[in-house]
Amino acid sequence: MNGRRLGVIAVVLLAGLVVPLEGAKILGVLPSAGWSHYAIGEGIMKALARAGHDVTVIGAHRWKDAPSNYRAIELKELVFDKGGSAPNLFQYRNAPYLNVLYQLYTEIGPALSEMILTHENVKEFLASNQSFDAVIVECFVSDVLYGFAQHFKAPLIVFSPFGASLWANELVGTPYPYSQIPHTFLSYTDRMSFWERVTNTLLWNVDHFYYKNVFLPRQEA
Repeated sequence: MNGRRLGVIAVVLLAGLVVPLEGAKILGVLPSAGWSHYAIGEGIMKALARAGHDVTVIGAHRWKDAPSNYRAIELKELVFDKGGSAPNLFQYRNAPYLNVLYQLYTEIGPALSEMILTHENVKEFLASNQSFDAVIVECFVSDVLYGFAQHFKAPLIVFSPFGASLWANELVGTPYPYSQIPHTFLSYTDRMSFWERVTNTLLWNVDHFYYKNVFLPRQEA
């Protein structure tokens, strides 16, 4: 009798340790077509799918041999080297920093966002009555895409594909003193010379001006 009682108690205790697992429905929005940026977001979404979550991804690339809980809304038009019409980021690799900033805020960011929001696959997806537990959006001059979270009434999660950019810092309130934090586009370290600090301060200020007065008004329009 004692042995049976102990067996019953052991079964009850073990049953209490079993925690039911429930996968979340997660939407990922990855506006970057360049693989160096896209791979980070795709890695996050793949890990979530492998963990058992139901994942939907809006982006330029498709995961080959994806599991059944991973759905891709592929936007091939974002890939410029595959016949797409998205801006080619690499054409600016040797351009002056201020020109790159201007192109990001006036051409590249708005063009990518518009191409995503006006794509037939995305419009059809938005018209569906789906629901999500979370929306993950890549933070790359694409603030308007945060609206996916509001549309689906889900919490917003944002990640930066290349470190502490101004738009990422402004979003989460990260301090970036010009005397110590070099601009994303500069190759300086935190031990800048006087003239490097001058250059850094000028670039941060111009970036901030573009972001507040050029980029955000266009995103809000």
